[in-house]
Amino acid sequence: MKHPPPNPNGIAAEHWQGAAQGRLVLPRCSGCGRFHWPPRAHCPECRSPLAWHEASGRGSVASFSIVRRAVNEALAGDAPKALHMLAGLRGEGEAVVPMLSWITSQVQALALLSAVQESGGNLAQAFNQARVWDSKQPLFRRALQRGSAAHFEKLLSDCARIDRISKGRLAGDAWRELERVIVGIGAPRALR
Repeated sequence: MKHPPPNPNGIAAEHWQGAAQGRLVLPRCSGCGRFHWPPRAHCPECRSPLAWHEASGRGSVASFSIVRRAVNEALAGDAPKALHMLAGLRGEGEAVVPMLSWITSQVQALALLSAVQESGGNLAQAFNQARVWDSKQPLFRRALQRGSAAHFEKLLSDCARIDRISKGRLAGDAWRELERVIVGIGAPRALR
């Protein structure tokens, strides 16, 4: 899929100016101090205004679409690489909530596909129903070889738990649980 070029004059102008100088400049909340992407006027956590700040450099940037790439690495069976990508996001103070919806959607697709596969149903039709692109199907097929429908249903339940943890409705470490889901996609045997 071809992506449109960034707009260096739009809301993210300071980001692109910093990038041209070799710096990573991101919107940071003046209230809670968290970095947020994409840029917006107010913090989604505490509603305080955002201002542009240079990142600390303690994290690592793998891609502008790191969440999708992390899930792709896990689907391919490379859980360590996916975990490294998540660690980079965590190091820069990213919140779990924005990533969780994409990861959950991919686990939902795996749960649907594995149930169809186990019942002897039409997997090609299920790929269409789950809206898995032709180019992504080999990754999903590899993941389906590593886990059962029950396994992916458990991961889906774990995603709901992470959502409650990240919103303060349940005690726990949302990042650690998210890492377990990624490992569950990429190397399910490691969880046993």
